Amino acid sequence: MPSALMSNRDQTESQIFEIPIFVCVLAFPNCVCPLHVFEPRYRLMMRRSIETQSRTFGMCTYDEQTDNFADYGTLLYIRGLVYTPDGRSIVDTIGQRRFRVIERGMKDGYNVARVQLVKDHPIEQHEFDDLFQLNRYTYNRVRTWFDRLDPRKQTQIVQQLEGYPICDDLTLES
Repeated sequence: MPSALMSNRDQTESQIFEIPIFVCVLAFPNCVCPLHVFEPRYRLMMRRSIETQSRTFGMCTYDEQTDNFADYGTLLYIRGLVYTPDGRSIVDTIGQRRFRVIERGMKDGYNVARVQLVKDHPIEQHEFDDLFQLNRYTYNRVRTWFDRLDPRKQTQIVQQLEGYPICDDLTLES
């Protein structure tokens, strides 16, 4: 998806466009998602994605119940790509927007889909207090779990997340 469309959210919410789909892990907007690409079909997908102006593709998990990829996924932006001598690649991506799958297809051995971006609804005033408390509670639980981990695992997590996340104070504009 061209970056001009990504920046104009109001117009893109209703637009449907086709993207390649990498079926692998759960990815989230604004979170890094490093990939080790070794399958020939995904190597081709990465090469084509990096050659486009948008440098994007979709990430969906596999749905065992339908034996297909999930109905929702995240648009990933390729920040960097390093090829290994044997043709594999290490891909540095970050999540951009969530999408809903409208139609599935195949192209040269990999999945593609016609998708529509998901519009997040604003937080209503009556939901705000509960969400604020849930945000704090969840953050504190995760922090307690993290603090009990082996230091090596802590380092790996911090590197993956590019720093330990802070507990954002929610605002009505979120």
